[in-house]
Amino acid sequence: MEKYISFIADTKGWLYESLSDTINNEFNEYGAMEEPTISKQFDGSEIPTANLDFENRLFDLLNDLSGLLYEYKTIEK
Repeated sequence: MEKYISFIADTKGWLYESLSDTINNEFNEYGAMEEPTISKQFDGSEIPTANLDFENRLFDLLNDLSGLLYEYKTIEK
């Protein structure tokens, strides 16, 4: 994968707004998106039992983690 999204330290201020807008604009202009796939060969070799359970659980976990980090950062202390 050539591009990825990382976490940033602060979610307030003009720097965050600028980065957020830049990232959103970049991803909005994509013509294609890479998605996890399962490949099977039909040449007589043994077919592995592959599934996308790990990827599905990982993406859900990353979504939960980013939500928790955002809530933690925005809570007034």
